[in-house]
Amino acid sequence: MPDSNALPPVPADATPMMRQYLAIKAAHPDHLLFYRMGDFYELFFDDAVKASAALDIALTKRGQHLGEDIKMCGVPVHSHEAYLSRLIRQGFKVAVCEQVEDPAEAKKRGAKSVVERAVVRVITPGTLDRGCAARCAQPQLSRRHRRGAGRAGAGLARPVDRRLRHPAAAGRPARRRPGAARARRGAGARPAAGARAA
Repeated sequence: MPDSNALPPVPADATPMMRQYLAIKAAHPDHLLFYRMGDFYELFFDDAVKASAALDIALTKRGQHLGEDIKMCGVPVHSHEAYLSRLIRQGFKVAVCEQVEDPAEAKKRGAKSVVERAVVRVITPGTLDRGCAARCAQPQLSRRHRRGAGRAGAGLARPVDRRLRHPAAAGRPARRRPGAARARRGAGARPAAGARAA
């Protein structure tokens, strides 16, 4: 899998956001950069081309850079783990860049100020943690299985319908246990000796 190292130069008239993106990308040239923008992780330039093809998602564009359209694609933050897993399993390396500042604080510095961002996580095929794999697989489990997984010793075993253990539930009459009637009679007053003889 070729590395995503086609990094464009930073022109003098680049926007503050693009300057920030290119600076962070320069520190991770061989990783796909998940760049957090609100409720999405966006990918730009060659990263976007590769990710859109690998994930089968739309490739769009956002503004221009050096006279050419900036290729872009994105995935929702709330479901990004599934996309991460798919990319890693295809041999890509990913750097996750988060917003590490409240946007309200950035606005205090001026209208053109950019929210501070930093790479907080790097994932490669050799370091894919079990937590990511479990979170990505979780939606594939039924609700019944997830409830069972929380019980000690239940794991992911098939839940047992305990109603089938009762004979009456299977359409057969319940069989009385031997001695049950005698036990019930014994619970009351004993008959008199003369009554037994009669």
